[in-house]
Amino acid sequence: DSLTGLADDQSITYGMVEGRDGRASAGELKLAD
Repeated sequence: DSLTGLADDQSITYGMVEGRDGRASAGELKLAD
């Protein structure tokens, strides 16, 4: 899934690096931002 995340959105990359659950939080943050 990490490869897919990179292709879909690089912004999610930092979230995945921090933690697997972080990707979910990163997604919400992106929408909020």
